[in-house]
Amino acid sequence: MEDNKKKLSLARFRVRGLFAQFDHTIPTNSLNHVTAITAPNGSGKTVCLRLIEALFKRRWTIFTTTEFKDIVYEFSDGSSIIIKKINDLEGANAALSLFVKQDQNYELNLGHAHSGWWPKVGDIPEDALNQISRRLGFLTRFGQNAWRHDSTGEAFDTQKIIEIYGDRLPVRFSKFTDEPLELKVIIDSIDCHLIETQRLFIFDADERPTYEEKYFRREARSDAALTISFKARRLREIIRKDLAQYATISQSLDRTFPHRFIQNKSQQNLNDIRHSLDALDVLRNDLVGVGLLGREQHQPIDFGSDDIDDADVRVLSVYAEDTKAKLNSLKSLHDKIKLFTEIVNARFRFKSLQIDREEGFRLVSRDRSIPLEKLSSGEQHQLVLFFELLFELSDNALILIDEPELSLHVAWQAKFIEDLLRVINLNEFNVILATHSPILIGKWWDLVVQLGDERDDDYRPDWDEYEDDYGHDNERDYGK
Repeated sequence: MEDNKKKLSLARFRVRGLFAQFDHTIPTNSLNHVTAITAPNGSGKTVCLRLIEALFKRRWTIFTTTEFKDIVYEFSDGSSIIIKKINDLEGANAALSLFVKQDQNYELNLGHAHSGWWPKVGDIPEDALNQISRRLGFLTRFGQNAWRHDSTGEAFDTQKIIEIYGDRLPVRFSKFTDEPLELKVIIDSIDCHLIETQRLFIFDADERPTYEEKYFRREARSDAALTISFKARRLREIIRKDLAQYATISQSLDRTFPHRFIQNKSQQNLNDIRHSLDALDVLRNDLVGVGLLGREQHQPIDFGSDDIDDADVRVLSVYAEDTKAKLNSLKSLHDKIKLFTEIVNARFRFKSLQIDREEGFRLVSRDRSIPLEKLSSGEQHQLVLFFELLFELSDNALILIDEPELSLHVAWQAKFIEDLLRVINLNEFNVILATHSPILIGKWWDLVVQLGDERDDDYRPDWDEYEDDYGHDNERDYGK
C-alpha cells in the first residue's frame, strides 16, 4: 500500500558570506520539482550545489574548507539545519556550530567542532589506519593522518576518507561519533546526488565499477564504454527481476483459478468484459513492443459469435481480472522503458536503442548491432543520465546537476528540461540544476532562480545562428 505520509523535501537553501562576497538564497520549486539557478562565473553556484550535497552525504570536511558565514537548510515541514562559522580559520582549525531547528519553539544547539557534538571520527588505532592503504590501494600514506590519491594527487585525512570511502572500510571506520537523532532523521529522509560537469556517474552500488570510477573522474579519460555496458547489464537484471515477479503472480493466479471461479458471483455483462479485455490486449501489445513479452504471449481472444452463456461470462470475468493483475505487475517497468527509449532515440541519428531481455539494451543501425562505445560523448552522457533518473533513484531523491548543457547540441539543450519534467512526472524526484544556457532554459524562465544579475528580460535567442541538423523548426519546437 502506498505511503500517504508527505515526503520531506528541501524548501530553501541560504548561504551568507560565501567567499566573503556573496549571499545566495535558492528557494526550490515544489510545484514543478525543477529549480534552475543561473549566475555569473565565479559567484559560487557550483559550490552551492556541493554544499547542499555535503549535508546529505555527510561530507563535513567541505564546511571546514569553504569560506562562508552561515548556511541554512530549510525543509518542507518547517524544520531547518543551520551551520555557522565561529572563526575565520579553515581546515582542522575551523570552528563551526550546528543547530537543528524543528519549529519556532524548539532549537537544538549541537555544539561546535571544539566543544559539544561535531561530526568527527573517534580515535582509530594505528593497526586500523594501516588498513586504509590495504583496502584502498590507490591511496598512499605519507603522514600520521595523511594520504594522497595516486592518480589525482589529492590529499586526504582520515575524516575525508571515511566521508567518501566509508562503505569500503571495516565497520569501525564507517561511523562518526554518535549522531543526534534529530539530525539523523532529517539527513536520512532525502537521498541526494550531485552530477558534476562532464562526468559519468553510478548511483547503484550492487554491481558498480570501482570506487575510482565513481568518485574520481577529474581526468579527461573516458570510462563511458564500461559505464554504459554496466547500465545495459543493470537493465537486464531489472527486467529479469520483474519478469520473475510476473511469473510468480501468474503461477499463483493459475493455481487458484478453479477456486476463485467457483466463488465468483460476478454480474458483469459481456460488453464490459470485452472492453476490459480489449484494453488489456493494448497493454499486452505495448509490453511486447518494448521487449518485455514475446509475441507468442500476445494472443487476443476471438469471441466469435455472441452465443456465450452465463458460465462463460463468469470464466471470462475471472480471466480478465487475472490478466489485469499479471500485466499490471509489468506496467511500471513498461512506462519507464518506453519513456527511456523515446527520450534517447529522439537524440540519436542513424541508430536506435532497442530493449533486449538478454542484453538489457543494444544499439542498432540499419538492422545491424553496433558497439555501445561508438556513441558520442554527448550521447553517452544523455543515455546514462536518463537511465539513472528512470531506473536507479532511491525514494525521495534530490538530484543536483551542474551545467547539463556541456557536450550537448543546442537542440538537445532545448529539449532537456521538457524531458526532465516527463521523467519527474513518472518517477517523482526533485532537481536543482545550475546552467549558463538560455537555450536550455528556453520557455522555462519561471523555474529560474538568479543568483546574479545575469538575465536580460528582453533576451530571445537568435535561432537563425543555430543550424539544426535534426529537422526541427527551431522557434516552434524550442519555445520563445
